[in-house]
Amino acid sequence: MHNSSSVQALNFMISVQDALAILQEKTPKTVTQEVDLKQALGYVLAEDVYATLSLPPFAQSAMDGYALCLHEANTYAFKGEVKAGDNSTHTLLPGEAFRIFTGAKIPSGANCVVMQEYVERTNDTVCIPNHSINENDNIRPVGSHISAGEVAVAKHHILNPATVGLLASIGVSSVKVYAKPKISILISGNELTKAGEPLLEGKIYESNSWMLDAAIQKLGIQTYAISYCEDNLEEIKTQVDKLLEVSDVVLISGGISVGDYDFVYQALEDCGVSPLFYKIRQKPGKPLFAGKKENKMVFGLPGNPASSLVCFYLYCYPTLLQMMGYPVINLPQIKVRLTSEIKKGNPKLDQFLKAFVSGNEVSLLTGQESYKINSFSSANALIHLPPQENGCAAGDLVDVIMLPW
Repeated sequence: MHNSSSVQALNFMISVQDALAILQEKTPKTVTQEVDLKQALGYVLAEDVYATLSLPPFAQSAMDGYALCLHEANTYAFKGEVKAGDNSTHTLLPGEAFRIFTGAKIPSGANCVVMQEYVERTNDTVCIPNHSINENDNIRPVGSHISAGEVAVAKHHILNPATVGLLASIGVSSVKVYAKPKISILISGNELTKAGEPLLEGKIYESNSWMLDAAIQKLGIQTYAISYCEDNLEEIKTQVDKLLEVSDVVLISGGISVGDYDFVYQALEDCGVSPLFYKIRQKPGKPLFAGKKENKMVFGLPGNPASSLVCFYLYCYPTLLQMMGYPVINLPQIKVRLTSEIKKGNPKLDQFLKAFVSGNEVSLLTGQESYKINSFSSANALIHLPPQENGCAAGDLVDVIMLPW
């Protein structure tokens, strides 16, 4: 049972907005590292990347066809061929043509490429009988993609497959990025049994580690460690100390409320974790703890799975994105029309309700209880009802937080 005076001092609830502001202020500063471009997907650039060469680096054919040095007639003397990758030193004179392929270097003197479909060739003569051609047709100028010296990719850009390809095209093989935090999960509860083991009377299968690990993977991070312990103060302290040694962020599921066997708060205090806040005026997920030890972040999440996942996406998710250097850290929010009435239980609380958005409408799902995860698996959004709202009528515009799947 909690008897600590510091627990009593913190035993009041803060608002959702205050909790988010505290986290944004107290989240540790980002750390940078150099990573190989092959492993850079999903990271955020920590500095501008400048092009050291122009793309294309030479005038380049945009088509398979014939490079021409234009003159007044529609017939040209065929002088040879240049393929992609050839280091062409050829020079064309007016009235001369070269067979050329997409991506090949334009021969000196050529000022137009005509597509092969419009060309008739006989022996050493190229004829363009019925097609209008103009100077610079189908030629990619030097630097038309990127010029040497300009910013190819800006700082804070999230590296996607196209960006990886772009950086490779200018010869970049490694990049400076914001490091991804090492995240560990601790699951507490006497009643829990691991999936695959026999289920005894009075026990339930543990699912929160699977759920939180999947949410972390969705962020492009591999969970560093997952540990389990019973509702025992000394055992929880031992596990917390171990995980803090090797982690940047520790997520603890269960044992954070004020029951006789909820020891997580006391364990965190004994391990030197300073609380940032404890308990939030919201439903579900009121008994949420956030704390810090040096540059390590700790979250004590509710044990009920729906509450745990709501708290993860409202508070852990933006914290992790901030640590990873993301320019936008919160889930997207929109306003859409409600399809049915909602009656709110407590007007003093922020309420987050599992919902499904389709087009410009949002439907409330059944099964809103904090222990029910099946409705969460069907949801793509959370309806946010702020304090002082007694409910909403069908057709009302409501605030909706979109989930990242």
